[in-house]
Amino acid sequence: MTKRKLPSFGIQRGLKVRLQSFLRDRLANYATTSVLETLYTRDPSSAGKAVWFPDTRQEDSNGTDAGLPIPPDRLLTSWNDDVPTWLATGREHAAVIKDAVARHGGSFAQGGRALEWGCAAGRVLRHFAPEAQRAEVWGIDVHESAVRWSRANLSPPFLFATVTQLPHLPFSDAAFNVVWGVSVMTHIEHLEDMWLLELRRILRPGGLLLLTIHDEATLDHIAEHGAAGALGLPGHLEEARRREVCVVRGADWRFCYTFFKRSWVEREWGRWFEVLEHREMAVGFQALVVMAKPAGQ
Repeated sequence: MTKRKLPSFGIQRGLKVRLQSFLRDRLANYATTSVLETLYTRDPSSAGKAVWFPDTRQEDSNGTDAGLPIPPDRLLTSWNDDVPTWLATGREHAAVIKDAVARHGGSFAQGGRALEWGCAAGRVLRHFAPEAQRAEVWGIDVHESAVRWSRANLSPPFLFATVTQLPHLPFSDAAFNVVWGVSVMTHIEHLEDMWLLELRRILRPGGLLLLTIHDEATLDHIAEHGAAGALGLPGHLEEARRREVCVVRGADWRFCYTFFKRSWVEREWGRWFEVLEHREMAVGFQALVVMAKPAGQ
């Protein structure tokens, strides 16, 4: 039987180094790709497929409303997946925000700046077109396809930027008079306090922050009427009632819901803001929390 001759020590060492380098590069690339894919939200239908930037020409729309293009079906949220409902709920929720801003002494005055945190394809933001004629109005979101479409079709009158799920925004300190987020804090699973501090940073002293949340009234509504739309929530939410803050994961990664007790919001968020109002069932079955950044801070 012929005895096989092993490669020399030098060759073995060289092969080992090359293998280690190959694995290190592959793992590093995988880790980087995985992290980046979790920071942005793409169209779920693209999962497992090559991702190409979609066409963002103005023709890629569902017509117009009030002179502004309507996004294609793929950019409508799953619980507002028909155009009339999408437009109607956006108009209704924008009116709630505008009313609260006016009641608490805020404005969209000439030269002012306002921001919607989590604008998607402009469901709410589009109804601030009159305000955008006077003030600089921005929309930001992690959904890169929605922001790309919005920038191509709704700018002017609005300005847009894609952000990530990391609590950092591309704006200077005290940049905005008004910031609002509809159905964003309702789905925050991590770093909620860091996001609040980042939103506080970009607000001017005396500026208003308006956020919708799921609270006890939301739980009562769901218990009585069931979850509206394809929310993917479990059949019982007792744990959410027992905890001050509770994250409930639904059917898949797209459905993550955060519930806050009112007393917790007033105590913890009140550390950084003056809590002006907590209005139950203000935006659908979500409560509206209106806060102000203390003057001189």
